[in-house]
Amino acid sequence: MDDNYTGLKYHGEYYSKEDDYKKAIEIINSFNYTSFDIPVNTVFELETAKRIIESKGIEEKYGKEVAEKNKKACAPILPFIAKWFSKITDKLFLQSVDKIYVGYFDYFLEYFNQFKAYEKVSDIAFSEYLNRPDTTLHKLLKHSNIVNHYDVVIADYMCESEQTIGILASVFLKDSKESYYLPKHFLPTKFEAIFQKYINSEQVNPNLLQLIFDGRDKQECPISDKVKLAARKRYSEYWHNHSEKTTSYGYGVSVSFSDVDTTKINLEDGNVYHLTYDIKWLEENLDYPTILNNFIYVFELFDLQFCPSFVSVASKISTMEGIFMVKGKDCYKKGHQFVISNMLASSQIGLYYQFLKSKGIELEKVFQWFFEIYLKDEFGANGFTFTPSSENTSYLEKIRNIASEMDGVLKQYNMFVRDGVIDRELYEMSSEHIVFSNVTSQLKSKYGYIDDSFINTAMFYLFSDQSLLSYTEKTKEKYSDFFNLIKNEEMFYDDFNELQKEKINWLVSNEYLSIGSYGKLSFCQRKVFHLKRYYDNDVICLKYVENAGIYFNKIRILNTLFSEPEQSYLNYMLNKSVYSDGKDLRNKYIHSTYPRDEETQKTDYIEFLKIMILVIVKINEEFCIKELEEGNRKQ
Repeated sequence: MDDNYTGLKYHGEYYSKEDDYKKAIEIINSFNYTSFDIPVNTVFELETAKRIIESKGIEEKYGKEVAEKNKKACAPILPFIAKWFSKITDKLFLQSVDKIYVGYFDYFLEYFNQFKAYEKVSDIAFSEYLNRPDTTLHKLLKHSNIVNHYDVVIADYMCESEQTIGILASVFLKDSKESYYLPKHFLPTKFEAIFQKYINSEQVNPNLLQLIFDGRDKQECPISDKVKLAARKRYSEYWHNHSEKTTSYGYGVSVSFSDVDTTKINLEDGNVYHLTYDIKWLEENLDYPTILNNFIYVFELFDLQFCPSFVSVASKISTMEGIFMVKGKDCYKKGHQFVISNMLASSQIGLYYQFLKSKGIELEKVFQWFFEIYLKDEFGANGFTFTPSSENTSYLEKIRNIASEMDGVLKQYNMFVRDGVIDRELYEMSSEHIVFSNVTSQLKSKYGYIDDSFINTAMFYLFSDQSLLSYTEKTKEKYSDFFNLIKNEEMFYDDFNELQKEKINWLVSNEYLSIGSYGKLSFCQRKVFHLKRYYDNDVICLKYVENAGIYFNKIRILNTLFSEPEQSYLNYMLNKSVYSDGKDLRNKYIHSTYPRDEETQKTDYIEFLKIMILVIVKINEEFCIKELEEGNRKQ
C-alpha cells in the first residue's frame, strides 16, 4: 500500500474546508465515467470526492439546495465503481492492493465485499496478498462476505500470522467495542499454540500478556492453566527486564496506633498515606459492640449509609485510568483508588486484629457474639450460629473455617428472611450454594439503581471531571468538578463562559441549581446530596431517602442484602464465577490450591476478616432499619 499519495483525502463528515470541497467538485465534474482502465487510486479519489461533497459539514455550510445538487452530481459514482470491480482479475487485485493509498483501503474493502468482487479473485491470489508484509488482518475481518468466501485461506493464515494474537484479544479477552468475523475453519483448538507462540516470542506487550493470564477459559476460547502460568511468568520477566527503562510512582499506606491527642491523624507524604489512631481510646474501649462499631466510626470502612469504602465503583476510576487501563472482557473494573482503599482497609483490620489479640480478644469470637447473642438479645433473632476458629490453629485452618462459617451465616440469614425463623434441622439438610445476588433482604424497596439518561446527564454536569464546568478564570484548575467548585467557592453566573452557561441553565431549569441575588449559584441541597450519594457508590439505599420519586425518575429497585457493587466485590474476592481475574480465595482454600507460605495465608485471612465485617455490617443495618420501620408503624 502507498503511504505517500498526495491526492484528495476525506477528514470526516463534519469537515468542510472550502479548498477540498472545490477540488472534489472539480474531480466529479471532469471525470470520464466511460473509461475503466484507470489506476485504483483514481477510482477511490472519486469515492473520496463523493464523501466530501455529501458530508454533513458541507450541507450545513452551503445549505440543502447545494446538498441536493451535489447528490445528483454523485449519482454516477457508485455504478461506476461497481462496474470497475466487475472487471477485476487476480492481476488487477494484486496490483491494486500494492498501489492503493492506505487511506483509501477501507473503501476498497467495503466495495470488494459489497459487490462480491471476491468471486473473481482466486484463493491463490488472495493467499499471496495475505502473505505480504503490509496486510492488515483486522481490516479484512470486518467484512463477513470476504471472510466466508476465503474461509480456509484466512484460517490457515491466522494460524501463522503475528497479527492473530491481537484479534483473539479483541474478540475474546478485551472489553472492546471492536467486532470481527472469524473463519469457521479457524478452530479454538488452534488457539493454545497461538497463545504459547506469542508468550515465547521476543517482542511482547505486557498488557496483552495480562489479558491472557486474566482471561477466562471457555469453549470458544480455551486458555489452559499452563498457558496462563506461562503468560504470568513472561509478564514478570518483561517488567524485570525493563525496570530501568520505566518510571514508576509508588503509592502505599501505613497504619499505626500511638498515643495521640485525637482519635485519628491523617497525613499524606507524596503518594503514601499515613494514618495514626489513638491507642489509649482503643485500649479503653474493648467491649464487643464498640469493637465492631470501630470499623464504621473510627476506621471509616463504611460511610454513613453503610456503603463500604473498599469496593470498586465507576466514580473512583479516573478518566485517564478509564482510557488507558487494561480492560479485560470478564475482569473486575478497578482503578488506583480501589487499590489504595483496599490496601488501607486490610492494613487497618490487620493491625487491629493483632492489637485485639494482644489484649486476649479473638476477632472471630466478636463475630460469634454478634450472631449468637447480639441478634438474639437486640432483635429477638434466634438460631444464628457462628463457630470461631480455635485460638492456636494455623492461618490455613482459620481460613477454611471462616470461609465455611461465612457461607453458613448467609444461608441462615436467607432462611430467616424467608421463613422468619431458623429451623436447624432444615438448615442442616440444605445443600444450597451461596450466590451473593440471591441473598435476600428483609426490607422492601431497599436499593435503587438509576436507569435514566436524564439523571445521568445531571450527574455528569455536577460531578464528572470531564464536564468542563469546573474551570473558570477566577478559580483556574483548583477543582476537578463543578460540585466541589460550588461547594467551596462563592461563584456567580457571570463567572462562567457562554458554553458553560448553557449547562448551568439546564441544571437550573431542572432544579439542581438555583441563581440567587447578584447571580450567586447554589445547589438544591437535598436533591444534589442524594444524587452525589448515588454517584459515589453506584447505588443508593432508598431507606435513607424520603419520597425517592421526587429525586429519581426511572429507578430499578432490588431487594438484596448486598448492593450490586458489593456483590461484584465479593465475587471478585472469593470466586471466579463472574470475573476471570477473581482472587478466588474461597475456592483456593476449599480445593487445596492455596499458596503454601504462611505470610500469604495470613494476608488472605485478613481479607476474609474484612469480608466478614462487611457481612456483619450489612446484616446489622437491615435489622436496625427493620426495627425502626416497625416502631414508626406502631406510633
